[in-house]
Amino acid sequence: MSPWYRPDRVSIKRSVLAAFIVVTACASLRAVAENTATDKVTQTSTLTPDKLALLANTVCLAGEATTEQLAAAIGQSVNLLDEPIHFRQTEIGNTVTATLKSTSARLLEIQFLQPPGRPAQTNVTSYITSPTSNSVSTAKPDTRLTLTSNCEIRSAHQLVYDIDQKTQLYVAALDANLQATGEKQWLNPQLPELPETPSDAIKVGLIDSGVNYLLPEIKSGLSTDAQGNLNGFDFWDMDNRPYDANPARSPFFVQRHGTRTASIVLREAPGVKLVPYRYPRHSMARMIDLIQHANELGIKVIGMPLGSNTYADWTDFESAAKEHPHILFIVSAGNNGRDIDTAAVYPAAMDLKNMLVVTSADDFVHPAERTNYGRMSVDYLVPAEHIRATDFNGDSIKVSGSSYAVARVLALAARLLQQNPDRTIADIQSAIRDLSVRAETSRFVSIGYLGDPLAMNDQSNLHITTDDPTQFTGKADKRTKYSMPLRLIKLDTRWNNAALKTAIAAANRLYQQCDIKLEVESIVSLTAPDYLQDLSSGHALTLARATGMVNNTTGSETVTRVFLARNTVMLDQYDANAFGLGNTRNRPWMTNSLWLTFGITDTDIALAHELFHIMSNSGEHSTRQNNLMQNRTDPDNTMLTEDQCAGAIENGITNGILRKYR
Repeated sequence: MSPWYRPDRVSIKRSVLAAFIVVTACASLRAVAENTATDKVTQTSTLTPDKLALLANTVCLAGEATTEQLAAAIGQSVNLLDEPIHFRQTEIGNTVTATLKSTSARLLEIQFLQPPGRPAQTNVTSYITSPTSNSVSTAKPDTRLTLTSNCEIRSAHQLVYDIDQKTQLYVAALDANLQATGEKQWLNPQLPELPETPSDAIKVGLIDSGVNYLLPEIKSGLSTDAQGNLNGFDFWDMDNRPYDANPARSPFFVQRHGTRTASIVLREAPGVKLVPYRYPRHSMARMIDLIQHANELGIKVIGMPLGSNTYADWTDFESAAKEHPHILFIVSAGNNGRDIDTAAVYPAAMDLKNMLVVTSADDFVHPAERTNYGRMSVDYLVPAEHIRATDFNGDSIKVSGSSYAVARVLALAARLLQQNPDRTIADIQSAIRDLSVRAETSRFVSIGYLGDPLAMNDQSNLHITTDDPTQFTGKADKRTKYSMPLRLIKLDTRWNNAALKTAIAAANRLYQQCDIKLEVESIVSLTAPDYLQDLSSGHALTLARATGMVNNTTGSETVTRVFLARNTVMLDQYDANAFGLGNTRNRPWMTNSLWLTFGITDTDIALAHELFHIMSNSGEHSTRQNNLMQNRTDPDNTMLTEDQCAGAIENGITNGILRKYR
């Protein structure tokens, strides 16, 4: 079982070869004795470094491993198991596993990889020699060597354990001579001294791969008890150090995930205290103890950006969740790009009243690429594409996927509890529902679109001030027959009224070709949280509610809104974006609105171009020379044809965008 159906998407290119490799263990086979921050470690390897390197070179050059080769190198009789390696139904190599004939203890694993169109590669992994490691299932990997197609060691790593050889402490990088370079990849470091948790702080749980509690940003947000001990727990290793590491694919190249989700929760719910849990992959029955642990801490909301395709993995969670109906579980729908009503993933597809299932939405209020959906199993679409998170190493990155929808909704639930700690989970579910909108989401989810998880139900953080619109009034040309009423909404204070007046006057001179005039009926400045200065479908929903214009009805008079923004965070980014009837079926709150970003060049041309899209209710562009509706705006593109004017007027009148001039 893996905690993610498919990896959530991060804006970092990964090696294609890495996708072919079925990674196993890594490092060097020799006795290791060194003082660490935790314990003095000693582990005995199957082979000395010299013998391991020689054997790896021999089997690599031969392209095969035989019983005679391995028995001679190890000095004991061995059994071999040879299995093919497949990647997407294509055989790309084979794995040879050597076990001790007398005890069946795993000694070596050798992979011969020949992915199509890629250089061949050989991976050799050795295992710790231990009296207790007497079977394949309990074998502990020690050293992994990666050899190039020329059979030279490209990389080498050693997995270092604690004194009892139970807990993996770190992965040590080795040089070509299989000597430690000093570079360590921590898997289970000592906890740092943690800041004291205020007694009134809201605690929320996060079940993931753990967190990097060495990062200041994460450390400062962790929940502690009265003695300063971390409240979280590692139910994988069964210790109090839930460090971010998921070795399910490889203990040498672990996945890191929980730090990213935790960073989003802590950023979007300032002051909340996080209780991190590392999920118990090898013993999911421990979910019962995990939930009881959270219950004893008084936790009301728990985020779970994880799941699998197997119902049996989650039966213990299901029973524990039913035993604790006062805890709300916020769960990922997964990232397979499928309908989980018909192809279930768990626990998302379970019927639990105290569980919300969320998935990531794109700009068009559809499930984002590769994310799951289900009109019965999934509750909300949530914007979670290309959002900022802190990576395991402390870098700021952009992430996408349903896991991050979980983080955002968990932060929302935490803020609701900060406002009123006495809220029940029914209260929380109701408040979240009130922030959502149904729109045209019934094909994908059961409740709707939670477009802005940072929004407040009472909108007390939004304030509108009104300017005098008469400063934009100009004398109408005698030929003017139609007017297009506008409402200017300034989100970024750098937008200047004088410059706007100039741009609108210039656009009106251009529109004289169609006997149309822009008329500013109102101009407002909106004081709002910083993030609302940037365009997104979800932000637009909050702003539409603030300005009292959530829905627009075809055939009635309406005022086109011009949002004067700072920037855009849409996935397809433009300096200007028009929204008519044709591209807002799922987003009615954006119908008949235009967004301009600060610093846009040729504001008058951009304004006239985008408003013409709205008038004509069309996204079409022209190829005519110097035409206003060419694909790219330009100061020389100012012409409109009679047919373009006639079409814009007909559609504008029909849809209530234009009025006959008074």
